[in-house]
Amino acid sequence: MEDPKIWDDAKRAQELGREKKSLENVVLVLESVQGSLDDGRELFTMGKEEGDDDTLLSVAADVADVEKQVAVLEFRRMFNNPMDPSPCFLEIQAGAGGTEAQDWASMLLRMYLKFGEKKGFTVEVMEESEGEVAGIKGATIKFSGDYAYGTLRTETGIHRLVRKSPFDSAARRHTSFTSVFVFPEVDDSIEININPADVRTDTSPRPAQAVSTSTRPTLLCV
Repeated sequence: MEDPKIWDDAKRAQELGREKKSLENVVLVLESVQGSLDDGRELFTMGKEEGDDDTLLSVAADVADVEKQVAVLEFRRMFNNPMDPSPCFLEIQAGAGGTEAQDWASMLLRMYLKFGEKKGFTVEVMEESEGEVAGIKGATIKFSGDYAYGTLRTETGIHRLVRKSPFDSAARRHTSFTSVFVFPEVDDSIEININPADVRTDTSPRPAQAVSTSTRPTLLCV
């Protein structure tokens, strides 16, 4: 990245910039953890020799912070999908159940918005379709931040809600379904390879052209 010539190819420079950021999130944290452990070891030895309880308590607090950093690294080890660090889109579509399903979809929308904010993601509602009576028919949300897709990709599927419907005057139990689909944001660098064996070509005869058989005389005006 320090080579000025790398910017002759803007696309390549951007790819290296993303790779550099991803590596720094691991390397810099490891260096910080190692430095904290070395400092803590020295302070612990000094505090123990001098009988300084305050120093020992300070070391214990520092070690607790180190454990949190290591836990974050261990958590990220589970993200083995190459697209896991990418931003992502989450689509919500109300399914069977009418107003009840649309209300369930709106609950999921609020849940994912709060979840994204809690995780520190930048959350943007790209599209939202209001329901006829209550709730929503569908919505699309964009999550931007480190490992947004890796964090949310397992949410893909059909989400079911069973409850006594507030929209039913008889307070009967209803089952509603809403589909959620999560996909990553990709750039022009993605390569799509299609196996020819997975491609099927169907052909059909061209429809015959209609031919007029009318014998009605044509009037020509001069």
